[in-house]
Amino acid sequence: MPVLPITPDPVNVSNSPDIPSGQHDFPGIGEYDSSWDLAVNSKCLTNGFPLVWAVWSEDLTKLVYALSTDGKTWSPANPTPFPDEHTRFPSAYVDANGVMYISAAQAFRPPDVFTSASTDCGQTWGAPTNLSQNSGFSDAPHVVVTANGTIHTVNDDDTTNSAWADIHYNQCTLQGNQVTCARGSQPIATDGGFPHIATDGQNALYVAFSSAPPGEGKGTGSNGIGFTCSTDGGTTWTPREELPNSAVGRPTLRTDAGIHHMQVKLAVAGQNVYVAWIQFQRGQFTKLQLSKRTGC
Repeated sequence: MPVLPITPDPVNVSNSPDIPSGQHDFPGIGEYDSSWDLAVNSKCLTNGFPLVWAVWSEDLTKLVYALSTDGKTWSPANPTPFPDEHTRFPSAYVDANGVMYISAAQAFRPPDVFTSASTDCGQTWGAPTNLSQNSGFSDAPHVVVTANGTIHTVNDDDTTNSAWADIHYNQCTLQGNQVTCARGSQPIATDGGFPHIATDGQNALYVAFSSAPPGEGKGTGSNGIGFTCSTDGGTTWTPREELPNSAVGRPTLRTDAGIHHMQVKLAVAGQNVYVAWIQFQRGQFTKLQLSKRTGC
């Protein structure tokens, strides 16, 4: 992909100095700086430049987004169709046809995860659709779309794992700008949280996530990064595995200090699958880790 000619200096996209932006609240712990995401829409061009857009939580409650047609100047924060309680872990995604998706979780228990789509370059959005549809704690949603138009969603959910959480998967379709899901989410990997999903655009799907630690509940993971994939468009999934050497020997999620493995991201280029994440140990180090594998 070509390098976008954006401004070399940081730009204050939120422009809201008096209230917290891109944050949500962990009760009893404080604010967590992870409630934002950014994507590029190459189907929505202005003088040949793609639409850049960001989504984030504002004042710990409101979910908003901003657009840039030149990578330098940004629109004021626009309201999303999400009610104010939908603030945890928003994600942004653009499919091959230029359809834009915002996904997020409710901030009260028991939350579900939702997504909304825009087919007109972020000018209007469909009503948020429930991706999880269960009684458990659902969190951290991400979506991708394959060539046949199927929307594939992942999130973490404790409905099938009260000791920790499992990685759940769902399939949905788009009608106009409205996402429709025919079923509730189903588990595809045990003992994990904060997943990310990527696709080769055809039938291959890849999911990476923070592995649940044995020290918290009854997790079976190695405290590193978990992984599963599908070669048939989500019909079947490989057994859960751990990325080699991804553990730091401490719990992935601590109740007093936050997350040790966070912001897990996937990218796919042909048969190459790349996984990146932040590895953190309070008072000792913060690292950006990268792993590569070939195929599923």
